Amino acid sequence: MKRCFANNYDIEGFWRGWHASYNRWLVRYLYVPLGGARRRALVIWPIFFFVALWHDLEWRLMSWAWLICLAFVPEMAIKQFARSKRFDSWRGTLSYRYVCATAATLNIAALMAANLAGFVVGLDGVAGLLQEMLRRPGQHKYEHFEKTDQPNGNGVAGVPAIMEAAGVDDNGRVFDSPAELWQTQEAGEVPKFGAPAVAYWDSQEASDNGVLGGYGHLSGPDVRDSRAFLKKAYGAALAEAEAGQRQLVALDCGAGVGRVTEQLLLQHFAEVDLVEPSAHLLEAAKQRLGGQAVKGVPRGHKAVNFYQAGIEAHHPQPGRYDVIWLQWAALYLTDDNLIAFLCRSAASLKPGGMLFVKENVCERGFILDSSDASLFEKAGLRLTHTALQKDFPKGLFKVRMYALLPKP
Repeated sequence: MKRCFANNYDIEGFWRGWHASYNRWLVRYLYVPLGGARRRALVIWPIFFFVALWHDLEWRLMSWAWLICLAFVPEMAIKQFARSKRFDSWRGTLSYRYVCATAATLNIAALMAANLAGFVVGLDGVAGLLQEMLRRPGQHKYEHFEKTDQPNGNGVAGVPAIMEAAGVDDNGRVFDSPAELWQTQEAGEVPKFGAPAVAYWDSQEASDNGVLGGYGHLSGPDVRDSRAFLKKAYGAALAEAEAGQRQLVALDCGAGVGRVTEQLLLQHFAEVDLVEPSAHLLEAAKQRLGGQAVKGVPRGHKAVNFYQAGIEAHHPQPGRYDVIWLQWAALYLTDDNLIAFLCRSAASLKPGGMLFVKENVCERGFILDSSDASLFEKAGLRLTHTALQKDFPKGLFKVRMYALLPKP
């Protein structure tokens, strides 16, 4: 930077002061050759498009460039209009300063929105933030688990802490809340969705494509974002393990064919246990990971135990694990069973250990086949980090990741 600047009343002033050497290059080799000040309202579009490409080839960075330009164009028009001599006497007045302050506020908000869209949450995320900011007091939006007997593609679960939202069951009946749904159940009746789900997975191909419901090509983005999230929430411990200062142990819940174990967990953890109810899928995981050395896995890292069990029946060894990873598996449990498993998981963590949940989220209401529940708060867990999965196709449920610590 040419200088330390704290107050920028216009977007143009911001970009002139930010990254001076790169700005000079852009002016010399793009701005001037493309027409300079004579065509500035048009020239800024290819320039910011180039800057977005310079950062990375992502659509959300393109949205950053477009949002910057959309804010830039009216600013340039207003500046041109305000240069007229008719405003000379007004410029020294208090009202003029208030107008400048208001415009500065709008400019800063525009820069914040563009940066949020381009570098953090995307356009959809910005829309959600604005919706939350403008929501009336007392209104809340909750994300929560979606439960389904037979997942299709990306169809598994979701999230939250506390949820009081309307929704529907698999017969199309509408309920004002999950509590109302549970009240309709006969005394002692428990929805039986676990067994059909295991039967469903037993009938699927034992491969990455099979366990992802035909979306095998999403394994790469899934693992990429999971790894980034794991490092963000648990990076200090991972760094110690990489330096040889400690050995980490993880549990993969609903492990399927061992996709997450092989591509994510074994890259960072010396030992990984797998729990999976489908014998068909677990056998494929054993063949994939049961050897002495697995291609692409660091030397000495290995899958140790293969448990054939539903997580509602699994009791993790107390104090064994540094991390428990629960992805697209919570849907198979009733409320009480899932909360009980989360409590058992917390007890099986070493001091400082974390529980990671990665599930689909439904933003409005609930969609369920047999059950839906409030989870984390009831299980005594504290949320430390959360993030949305990126680069999944439209039409699939959004996927959110959660890092949780047991409450003291």
